[in-house]
Amino acid sequence: MLNIKKSPKNSTPGTEYNNMIKHPFNIIKLYSIALLIGFTSPGLASEYNEGFIAAESGNYQTAVSKWGPLASAGHAAAQFNIALMYHGGLGVSLNEAEAVKWYKKSANNGFSAAQEFLSAAYEEGWFGLPQDKNLAKFWDEKANLEDY
Repeated sequence: MLNIKKSPKNSTPGTEYNNMIKHPFNIIKLYSIALLIGFTSPGLASEYNEGFIAAESGNYQTAVSKWGPLASAGHAAAQFNIALMYHGGLGVSLNEAEAVKWYKKSANNGFSAAQEFLSAAYEEGWFGLPQDKNLAKFWDEKANLEDY
């Protein structure tokens, strides 16, 4: 579990997340090895891995071009990575609404990191989302279930 920290009452909203998103590949690295092991198709693993290698070397447009088709086909980890790209403006124009759309797709496909991001976002009112304790709890519970 990522354990995204909620902002203290006296801090700038989103500070912890904003610091983390500056280096999104710290998050992607955590999941990439496990995901590559779990792929059933060598072609999918290759595309995902090529995207990871491109992103790690700073070639974000190539990463987006590799992950985009996987994300559109419903691959939860690729959807999460695309969300990070939109959120950070990496290889695409910065677009929080588009990032949220991909975080939600990934979360609905069972990707616990996306569920944790949404839980924190609703808890704190980040990413242009309203502060909603019920949705924060919903996504937190889903993330905790996915981890077992």
